[in-house]
Amino acid sequence: DGAGQAVGIVSNSDFRFSLGLDFFRRLRDNVRAVMQDRVPVLAFSDSLQQALSAMEKQHASCVIALSDQVPQGILTERDAVRLYHQGEVSLQLPLSQVMTRSLATIPQDVPLHEAVERMHQERVRHLVVVDGSGHFQGVVSEQDVVAQLESEYLERTLADGRAAWGRLRVVEAQLHSVFHQASEYMGILALDGTLESAN
Repeated sequence: DGAGQAVGIVSNSDFRFSLGLDFFRRLRDNVRAVMQDRVPVLAFSDSLQQALSAMEKQHASCVIALSDQVPQGILTERDAVRLYHQGEVSLQLPLSQVMTRSLATIPQDVPLHEAVERMHQERVRHLVVVDGSGHFQGVVSEQDVVAQLESEYLERTLADGRAAWGRLRVVEAQLHSVFHQASEYMGILALDGTLESAN
C-alpha cells in the first residue's frame, strides 16, 4: 500500500490464471524446449530426508519417484510445507508414503500452451514430461512457463525496438536528403531556440 505495508502476494499461479489460457497460445515452443531435465529422481524406498536434501542440492521444486523409468509419484516443495505443518512427520518415512501418486503427465512434443491448459484443468503447478513409451524425460513447471514468457517478451521487445530504429533511420535519411537539397535557406532549431544545423 502507500505506507509500504504488504497487502498480499502475487504468485506464478496468479499470473497464469489472470492472463487466461488464450494469452498463452502465443508461446511458440513445445514442452521439451522448456522442461527441466535435471530433476532429482529417487526410488520409492528413499526417505523424505533424502528427497528434501536432493531438492535443496539441485535447487529443484520437486522430486520424482520412478519405477523402470516410468514416473510413479511426485513430491513438491508445497507437499513438503504441508507435511511440515502437519506436525510430527518423520524424515525417515519412505517417499512412497508421502508422495503424490496421481501425478499429471504430458508428452514432450506437446505445444507449451497445451501444458498451461493442462495445469489449469488439473490445478497443478508441475507436469511430468514423458516420451512415447511413458518414460520420464523431465518436468515442466509454472515457473518454467513464466520464464519462457519473459524470454519471448524480451525477444519481441528487442525486435520491435530494432524495427523502429530501422524505420527512424530511413525517415532521418529522407529528411536529411530533403534538407540538403532545398533551394531555400532552412535551419533546424533546438527546443531552446538555438540553431543546430543549416543547409
